[in-house]
Amino acid sequence: MSFSKLNWKNPYLLLLVITVVGYFQIVFLQHPLKWDMATCSYPWRNLIGDGLQKHGLPWWNPYQNLGYPLHADPQSGAWYPIVWLIGYFYGYDIYSLSVEFSAHIFLAGIGMYQLCTVLKISRRAAFFSAASYLLCGFFIGNAQHFGFIISATWIPFVLAFYFKTEQTRSVYDALRTGFFLFLLLTGGYLAFAIILGYFLLALTAGYVISYFRSRTTDLLPGFIRLNCIILITALLLSSVFLVSVFSSLPYFTRGNGITLQQTLICPFSPQCSLSFLLPFAVISDPGFFATDLSMSNAFFGIIPLIFFLYSLSTAKTRLMKVFLIFGIFTLLAAFGGYVPVRAFLYYTVPLMNLFRIPSLFRLFAILSFVLLSGFAADHFLLEESAGPDSQAPDSTAPGSTGIRKLRRIALLLCAIVLAALVFAFSHGPLHLPEFFKTRLFCIAPGSTIYQHIALQSMVQLALLVLLLLLTIAIRERKILFHAMLLLSIADLVFAARLNAPYTLYHKEFDSAQVKKQSETFPVDYPLPLAKNTIAIADTGMGENSGLFFKNINTFYRQPAFDGYNPFFLKNLENLEDSFPDLFFSVLKNRTLFISGNCYPLDSIPGRVHRHQLVSTDVYLDSADFGKARTAASGQASSAEEVSITRFSPSCIRAKVSTTAPRLVTLLQNNYPGWTLLVNGKKTEIFTADFCFISALIPQGESEIEFSYSSKPVFAAFLVSATSLLVLVLVLLFGFINSRPSRVLD
Repeated sequence: MSFSKLNWKNPYLLLLVITVVGYFQIVFLQHPLKWDMATCSYPWRNLIGDGLQKHGLPWWNPYQNLGYPLHADPQSGAWYPIVWLIGYFYGYDIYSLSVEFSAHIFLAGIGMYQLCTVLKISRRAAFFSAASYLLCGFFIGNAQHFGFIISATWIPFVLAFYFKTEQTRSVYDALRTGFFLFLLLTGGYLAFAIILGYFLLALTAGYVISYFRSRTTDLLPGFIRLNCIILITALLLSSVFLVSVFSSLPYFTRGNGITLQQTLICPFSPQCSLSFLLPFAVISDPGFFATDLSMSNAFFGIIPLIFFLYSLSTAKTRLMKVFLIFGIFTLLAAFGGYVPVRAFLYYTVPLMNLFRIPSLFRLFAILSFVLLSGFAADHFLLEESAGPDSQAPDSTAPGSTGIRKLRRIALLLCAIVLAALVFAFSHGPLHLPEFFKTRLFCIAPGSTIYQHIALQSMVQLALLVLLLLLTIAIRERKILFHAMLLLSIADLVFAARLNAPYTLYHKEFDSAQVKKQSETFPVDYPLPLAKNTIAIADTGMGENSGLFFKNINTFYRQPAFDGYNPFFLKNLENLEDSFPDLFFSVLKNRTLFISGNCYPLDSIPGRVHRHQLVSTDVYLDSADFGKARTAASGQASSAEEVSITRFSPSCIRAKVSTTAPRLVTLLQNNYPGWTLLVNGKKTEIFTADFCFISALIPQGESEIEFSYSSKPVFAAFLVSATSLLVLVLVLLFGFINSRPSRVLD
């Protein structure tokens, strides 16, 4: 079947095929996703899914960094509906993680297609942009960052239905916009929602101004009401997420903002701009590109790049100008410290001091440039019926303006690529035949940037020459565009295949073997090992396979004092950084222990200086010290003991036997929401050593239960769940009836 005979109204099957071809190692479950996908997203989702299947909410993760509120970690996916669906009905293993990733890539293509069609781009050109977007360097480069991928998936949907709401003035479309904002917030990386929020605010202000300029202010009240519906819908659906996250800000290390220097970590450096043409080059020498390997790729296809450059010389609508300005601005912000834009945002725009990684801004640049390439492709396709060539019987004749522009741009890029090729060969023998035989489509240790530049340059040069030949050989404009579309997809797939082993998947591991390894993980919640906490390091469980090298204890359900997560509690950081001797002293105890003497916090420096630290001693603030000092007196005798009888993520039970009133300490972070029952009665808890949980236990035999939950978060959960149920019913009703809700005048 030729492209010209395809039903361009619903090209979703083609987008699915492109997703499968471009990401087949993941789609067909051959190899596992790498780095943070395996060490962060997988264990966190595994824990969430396990808890959901046991009919519990994702409250707490006790297995890394001495416990933290899982529900408040914006990167955990704790309140993301797709995580709930997969976690509850199937559970998380390497297969379900790969399926979730692949589904988001496919949905990203659908979202871009929808956005283009809403913006009146023809369906062929919309498909061209959608294919470019789902195979772009952001998805390939940042594949390990699931929050980034999810954000890039839903942003086109948010924009598409925002613009559609303005066009149709439909409550139905406003509700859908709010729904996709909800998915973006709960599943994505929060920085993207912040940036998009400001862009939507600017668009809204622009529409308001346009109503005044066109003297159609009678439309303004309805427009404002629709925007209020979008906002209220998103807030209601996201209530549990927002309450969880914002209540954690006073306790979270980044809750009050970070320094400018921290925000400039991992830029898309100016030298990374080479990736617009030669994406294989930027994964070869991180030192030269001065950024992380995952942050250096902004490729969206050489033919879409040609059309983007083509768009710069065409007449632009107001919206095209907006996206051009937005794209250039976000690209400059992505450069980080190389230009002052990111610093300007840090100092002048609220919330811009909360996140690192300037390179994440490049997503918005890619999205804008891909959209503009779609507009240009549409202009190219319609050139016969508009403009100076409308009278020409043959639109590919030498006088065709569009063809001349494409050829000039292609020749310019040919010159640049040829210069890069000469530059690469000027640096000595490259041994390219051996490189082609043994190092293609796999990680090549010891390969040089010059080999990568040379290889990609030859491919791009051949592609550009073929493009020029096509513009000469094919006289029918639509057939020519279809040929360019095929060429563009081939270019994008080839670039993805080159880079994927470096940033997408672990070629040295087999997904089936990883799945088999996961079957050795506990299916329930075992008791902590009979070891001191310092002996249960995060990487100490099981065999370090190379794929799992962080957060291993979350799989094996054993509490660890360390782990990897940017979500880190302030009090633990204070103890670890300011009083490391005390930190490692208290880790010599088991997870739950009977404390010895207690002292006020201000005595810590002196006791550290005099080497008087005792592992079972605890330090309390002045108020708690006054309540507990008479109870804690010396080390527990051999007749006194504490034994854990249950250890689940949000409930810890134990039996305690003491010959006198004692302090018992739990080595979990004392975050608001912890409560303690002693023999069924609620008992006051203290904060020991800045961050741990202590409580007075009476003399004799006692049964104690530490539990974690949050009434405000649970109330917000009920609001979110009810709102989601109502919205789904409303959207289903609207879909079944095939007509939007009433229009606001």
